[in-house]
Amino acid sequence: MKIRVAIIAIIIVIIFSTKYINAQIDLELADDLQSVIDNSVAQFENNGVSAHLIMKNGEIWNGTAGVGRDNLSISDTTLFHGASTTKLNIATLIMLLAEEGLIDLDNVG
Repeated sequence: MKIRVAIIAIIIVIIFSTKYINAQIDLELADDLQSVIDNSVAQFENNGVSAHLIMKNGEIWNGTAGVGRDNLSISDTTLFHGASTTKLNIATLIMLLAEEGLIDLDNVG
């Protein structure tokens, strides 16, 4: 379940990513983040992962690991099919973000 929430968080970040400056993060942190998704593919038998993170200071990191359909390597433009669970996962993530005070559900727009 934690991996699913993390993936949903990444999707939300991608949606809002166009509002930030395209600054790159520290190389050591980038290596650590890449290791996380590499290990996710290896340990949890994920076929592939694509992640896009935006830090509070506006720095951005992109990473990919694994393979997708037809054994093609995942890239930052690979499309993932969310199926019918997407709405529930996004709603759960939004509620978690609201609970943490990161978004205000009453301030739409």
